[in-house]
Amino acid sequence: MISSRALSMRAALGMTASAEFFGPFVVGIAVAKTIGREVVNPAEINTHVILAVDSPLHRLIGCRRVPHDYPTFSMIRE
Repeated sequence: MISSRALSMRAALGMTASAEFFGPFVVGIAVAKTIGREVVNPAEINTHVILAVDSPLHRLIGCRRVPHDYPTFSMIRE
């Protein structure tokens, strides 16, 4: 929607945020349950997995105040 300029960036972000918030209330949580049970094994999630996902997300979201020596996936490999 943004690339076609059908909506402004602010309108698309607002629509996405509201859909993410109200979606489970409107259509249920079947997809979340499926991912939680079948796609991701909860027994395999540990601190290393969380840090490996969290570090790149900080860069994508725009946390620019984080020092450059912030732990990344390459620093937590065993």
